Amino acid sequence: MIVTSASSPKKPGVTNQDSAYSAASGENAVLAVADGIGGRPNGEIASHIATSVLADWWDSGRAPNESLFSEVVNEIRNHPEERKTSGMGTTLSFAWAHDQLLDVFHVGDGLVAHLRGEGIVRLTRPQNEAQRLLEQGVISKTVARRYRRRNVLTSALTASSSYEVQSVRTTIARGDRILICTDGLTEILGLREISSVSTSSPSINEFGEGLNQLVDSRGAVDDYSFSILEYS
Repeated sequence: MIVTSASSPKKPGVTNQDSAYSAASGENAVLAVADGIGGRPNGEIASHIATSVLADWWDSGRAPNESLFSEVVNEIRNHPEERKTSGMGTTLSFAWAHDQLLDVFHVGDGLVAHLRGEGIVRLTRPQNEAQRLLEQGVISKTVARRYRRRNVLTSALTASSSYEVQSVRTTIARGDRILICTDGLTEILGLREISSVSTSSPSINEFGEGLNQLVDSRGAVDDYSFSILEYS
């Protein structure tokens, strides 16, 4: 397993409210991204809490699972800054690769995608207002992409609100890549473009550099982060 992560602010000099994490050991790996909720205080703290909890689990040898989300919520609730200015929150999408399996756990509007050859499969759906209206048949896919309230979350990790966990298990094969990214990346790049960058990149480091270059060339509209795994 080979992994890499990167996180960038939307422009130099501003606080990056995203966080990314990845780690690998032999045939096991974890990778994650978290996006602090915009418009609320201390989003950068909340997203860092989310990835730090996962890192603690990994370092202690605990198998990542759905209960990690409740631990993140407890850490947010008990953080000194939450007591001062309540309301901070974050998304969190993470995956655990083991025994040719990939376990995915997701809250928020991040993307988890499985890349194989020239193909790409979305493993999660965004938990936002645009997706809810799309599933209800109120708006079309075309409208959903530019819906002005598409960044309004319907599920997130905060001290006070409930959340819905999406979980997926799939198999992975050698040569497969897994991408987890925040919506700052998918606001700029579509799935086909992401797949194209991957297929033209011999290594995941080059894949990551290609994503960065493409986003930078178009102009980031939000902080963006990604973690990439290759089953080598």
